[in-house]
Order: sequence, then C-alpha cells, then structure tokens
Amino acid sequence: MDRNYFLDIVCKEEERLKSLCQYWEGVAHEENVPDEALGRIRAAIGKSGLLLNKKFQQFRKLCGTSDDVENGRETKVSDLQGFWDMVLIQVDSVTEAFKSLQLCKDNDWAENDDCKNVVKTSSSSKRKVMLRQSAVEKQATEPPQPSPQAEEKARVRELFRKQLQEMKKEGRKRVPKRMSDSIEIYAPDVMIIESPSNYK
Repeated sequence: MDRNYFLDIVCKEEERLKSLCQYWEGVAHEENVPDEALGRIRAAIGKSGLLLNKKFQQFRKLCGTSDDVENGRETKVSDLQGFWDMVLIQVDSVTEAFKSLQLCKDNDWAENDDCKNVVKTSSSSKRKVMLRQSAVEKQATEPPQPSPQAEEKARVRELFRKQLQEMKKEGRKRVPKRMSDSIEIYAPDVMIIESPSNYK
C-alpha cells in the first residue's frame, strides 16, 4: 500500500458519492416526496458534500505530503490508513443514510423500521478501526526519525546560530561605552528652613 492506493480509493468513493448525490437531488425535486423525507435527503446530500469538500480534500493533501521528505513533512502509510479509517466511518454513515432513503422510496415513502436512518457499524469493523488507531497512536508516541536532509538542515541552522552569536560578541566588544550607559544621580544640597513659629 502506498499513497497511490489511497488516492485511487478516494477517487472511487468520490465518484460514487457524487453520483448518489446527483440521483437524490433529482428525487428531491419530485412532487410526491414528503417533507420529512425531503429533510433526510437534504441532510444526506449535505453530509456527502462536507465529506467531498472537506475530508476528502484534506486526505488528498495528506497523501500529497507522503513523499515530501525534503521539507520534513513525510506522512507514513500508517498515518494515511488511520486517517482513511476515520473518514470511512463517515462514508459508511452517509451510505447507510442513502440506503435507508432508498428503502423508504421503494416503500412509497411509508415509514417503517427499515426506513429509519440508523448507521449500523459491525463490531468487527469497529474493532479493526480501533486496532489501527492504537497502532497509529503508538507510532505517534515514538519520536520520529529525522531524514538525512532534515539532519543536514538542522546542522546548518546550528552552525549559523553559533556564527551569529560570535558576531554579536565581537560587535559588543567594539562599541565604546557611552555616557547613556552609566547612571548618575544628582542630589542638590538640602537646606532646612525653620518655621517662624520657632523664633517666638
């Protein structure tokens, strides 16, 4: 598995969700659709839109950084897998919503238990996601190993930092001490004046 594998999956899911949205947009314009079903259609289309415009784009960017080792932003395959697992939960939720709507439509929009918009995720798939999440979390706690390019950049930065410190030291030695660097306090002589009441 590599980033191309995940990009291929995203493209297929994107096409599938777009076609579902397009189909249900057409259904929403039909005259016999009850208001409650219309609300559920719009909600499912809205959730799909958020997935397509936000999560899928974010995932594509993450796939794009998987080979960006030069800038120190390498994304590992396990990171991609973990993120995709989280996105897939939302994709499954939207898919279930559309399936539920299809059951209602096939039943002439009559409400029954089969038409309820309930997301069912099997315990095995939940367990699979949790195992992948724990692997990603474990990997996140381990300090990342810097790439040779990143190590070289860090070494050059440290060298420049030391050179800058030396230049500052040299500059301080050359600057003459100015009058403003020292503080003088002027205190005039104090004269005590007695009040006239003391002379009587």
